[in-house]
Amino acid sequence: MRDPLLRKHDQPHYWGTKEWKEAYDRRTYVEGVFGSIKNPNTEGLRRGFTNYIGIPMNSLAITLAAVVANIRHQRKHWEDRDDPPDHPLLAPEPADYGFGNYTAEERAALDQMHAKKRTAA
Repeated sequence: MRDPLLRKHDQPHYWGTKEWKEAYDRRTYVEGVFGSIKNPNTEGLRRGFTNYIGIPMNSLAITLAAVVANIRHQRKHWEDRDDPPDHPLLAPEPADYGFGNYTAEERAALDQMHAKKRTAA
């Protein structure tokens, strides 16, 4: 078993070589994404941004922040291109995404439809 204190010396490429530089240059993009997610004008992640206790809920919150950042980056990328305006990533978000305000008649129709499904099952 290797000494864990010496792991920094166990690198796939020797420091300063062309291969090492190519591998290390990819960190620039990763650090840029992390900086973007931590920017207060975007997702604004910072220490204590959630009030959750436990790894699963905090992991979910961080994952959702990464998803939002990815959507924002993709939209920015596609806005700068000369693609047709009906591209799905350029479509505006609906005003009430995921929610609907139903009238009394629409609610009654939905209740009847669900009642039929329950009795048929």
